[in-house]
Amino acid sequence: MSHDGLKNDHKVGGDSNLRSKSGFGFSSSNFVSVQHSEAIFERMIIIIPYRSGDYVKQIETSFERINLKGLNLSNSRYLSTKELTPEDRANRKLNFLGCFELIDKEMRCYVLEGLGGNGNCMDEFYRVNERETPNNKKFKMLYNPEIKFKDRIY
Repeated sequence: MSHDGLKNDHKVGGDSNLRSKSGFGFSSSNFVSVQHSEAIFERMIIIIPYRSGDYVKQIETSFERINLKGLNLSNSRYLSTKELTPEDRANRKLNFLGCFELIDKEMRCYVLEGLGGNGNCMDEFYRVNERETPNNKKFKMLYNPEIKFKDRIY
């Protein structure tokens, strides 16, 4: 933990004022800028009702298209069996989305992560699946491209 109460594996940017768990206020100007090569991954959560066929199709189609391009694969059949080599895992610039989905009888929750920054996979995925209205029961997206992480975990 750093002196501001945040883990050292992420960065907060922008001009928003934040409050730590301890209740001390701080602003993004208190943070030392992390070099792009250190914290380059972004994460997103999308929550939709279980029966949301149009959203499911859009999310899964864009995920597939972005990963085919990022992993240089010619066919979507290869995505389900693709295993990353040790070189792939070490390549911090490999531009693909990692994701898992939680499903119950009422909702679906997608947790995604990928290379952040303009034009990279997370930016591309966000632009295709961007909210059209504020978060509500039919579509909720939790994403802040200014929060970056050093490592992939999914």
